[in-house]
Amino acid sequence: MDAKRSLSPEARSIINSQMSRRALIAGAGGLGAAGLLTACGGGSSSGGSADGTVRWANWTLYLDYDSDAQTYPTLEKFMADSGINVDYKEDYNDNDEFWGKVQGQLKLGEDIGYDIVAPTDWMAGRWIRMGYAQEFEAAN
Repeated sequence: MDAKRSLSPEARSIINSQMSRRALIAGAGGLGAAGLLTACGGGSSSGGSADGTVRWANWTLYLDYDSDAQTYPTLEKFMADSGINVDYKEDYNDNDEFWGKVQGQLKLGEDIGYDIVAPTDWMAGRWIRMGYAQEFEAAN
């Protein structure tokens, strides 16, 4: 099957349109932060680690941070409301830098250490075209 034809309309829209990073994050926020881009690696196809924690790599300073409490209020609320544990890391400084960290593991089908990553639109398109993204299943 042609990989491009197997993409959902939403994925094709991401690949074929121009979208700002803010628009991508805003859209993902509407999916409860879990619809950004789920990275494929070895092992489970359902996403998430064995202990039920979702590992998320995001851009630095993209999530609200309470410096007094040293917490991320929106993330804390999401975890409380959903019951989903999130291991959140601000490990995304640049698309090419992050790609350089994980491309070898992705090519080998190995775990990159994250279940969700937050590339900009053009890099998300690359991940999708290369088969390194997994469709988000809202039912799960």
